[in-house]
Amino acid sequence: MQPGKAEILSLYSSNCSESINTHYTCLFCEKWRKCSF
Repeated sequence: MQPGKAEILSLYSSNCSESINTHYTCLFCEKWRKCSF
């Protein structure tokens, strides 16, 4: 089962500020946001 784009987005958005590798996640998060919106 693969999560949909929206699920991935919300996952990264919610984890953006409290992730273990915050820097990488935030970069990924920002890229997703720029690409999707």
